[in-house]
Amino acid sequence: NSVSDATSIGLRADGVTGSFGLHLDALARDSNNYDGAKSEIQNSAVESVDANFGLSIIGKRGYLGAAFGRYTSQYGVPVDPDTVNEMLGIDQNQDRFELAGEINKPFPGMLNARARLAYVDYEHTEFENPGEAGTQFFNNEWEGRIEFHHAPLGVWNGTFGLQYRNRRFNSVGAEAFVPR
Repeated sequence: NSVSDATSIGLRADGVTGSFGLHLDALARDSNNYDGAKSEIQNSAVESVDANFGLSIIGKRGYLGAAFGRYTSQYGVPVDPDTVNEMLGIDQNQDRFELAGEINKPFPGMLNARARLAYVDYEHTEFENPGEAGTQFFNNEWEGRIEFHHAPLGVWNGTFGLQYRNRRFNSVGAEAFVPR
């Protein structure tokens, strides 16, 4: 990516040994300001890292797994050349935890049952100028789901279950117009 002297690197690894499955992926990106048709586009640089790790126990009747992911990104918001005094930027962070499992033939009449529980902790800060924090956004969310896939009943196939979601969102700062 010569237009911004960007460098990126990524990796992914998946493996199974015995009853255990493992997943790992990561991506890092770093780019400078973009070159425009006439000049450099000020405040267009990006730096981000995304990493995820998961481990599962796999059996004959199903699996149970856990995963963790972290995403961070710092980037500028390109500015109007006539207002070079503003250097708007974003600093963003997210952590995600998840548990998931499935069991085949949990009881008569059911082909399988699946369950998932996840928690996300997200925040980002908008910077008016370097080091000058402006509006901040926070989002903490729980989500859970359980579903059952039943055996065919005549011509009917189907899934039923429950889903739960609890989200706590808040923004603070002079430009925080979104309600809690």
